[in-house]
Amino acid sequence: MRRILIIIFILVTFIIGCHKEKHLIPVISRVSWITVHVRTQATFQSLYQLLKENLEIPVYFFPEKYGTASYTGIWAGDVILEICGPYPKNPNWSNGVMVRCNTLAFRPFETAGTSEVELQKRLINYDGPEGSPTINLKITELNTVGMPVNISDPSHALKRQQIIYDSLSAVLQNRNGGPLGFRYIEEIHIGYKSDEYLKKWKRFLEPLKSKGNLWHLPQKPNIRFMKSDSENIKALVFKVESLEKAMNYLRNNNMLGDVGKDMVTINKNTTKGLTIILKE
Repeated sequence: MRRILIIIFILVTFIIGCHKEKHLIPVISRVSWITVHVRTQATFQSLYQLLKENLEIPVYFFPEKYGTASYTGIWAGDVILEICGPYPKNPNWSNGVMVRCNTLAFRPFETAGTSEVELQKRLINYDGPEGSPTINLKITELNTVGMPVNISDPSHALKRQQIIYDSLSAVLQNRNGGPLGFRYIEEIHIGYKSDEYLKKWKRFLEPLKSKGNLWHLPQKPNIRFMKSDSENIKALVFKVESLEKAMNYLRNNNMLGDVGKDMVTINKNTTKGLTIILKE
């Protein structure tokens, strides 16, 4: 009798587990914000000029200064790139690096509340929400020294923000994507050192579709994981209308970096160390 009860318990547990898995909904809908830290004020100005003036990518908000640091937001087609700094004493700087991606912020799939429920289903550690109009969930299980991971739910301002995004997207379209023919960020590359850290991300992203280490979010950009010696954002992949057009511009302006099959990079001397990959 005892053996039968044990078997029944195992079957019930298995069925409940399967039932829960079938009813998972995504935690996130898309990447909304990436902070880009700079080491010096000169680097801030150089990167801002590159994106705004040279590449003609629209500005979400113009440079502002708080204390010793400056901040500006660039509308990269589907993500806000917030350039901020200088942070000269940040321990995450490696030798010679002047620019690095830092915080990765997502939008919830539905609301911050439903994201909390889904995080709890997956047994993922997090902190929040905080008492502010923008509800932030800090995903402590995914946070690393070089990459805080958040879910941000500015539900009080979504309609106003979307109007601004649509307006800036129209500006980008009217410029034909600038000299690169830039459209939006296609992928974000994230480094992982251990399989354990990658498993945590997979648990966070389920039940979204994946192919190998490329995960398709409900809205772009998608996320690709790369084996690395550090766990942070390694590269941004820019979608361009024509790779030939982009290459010609980069070559003519001494900005051409590595050239590979169906991709090129912007020279890191131009980006001050930020890895930007262009794909058609």
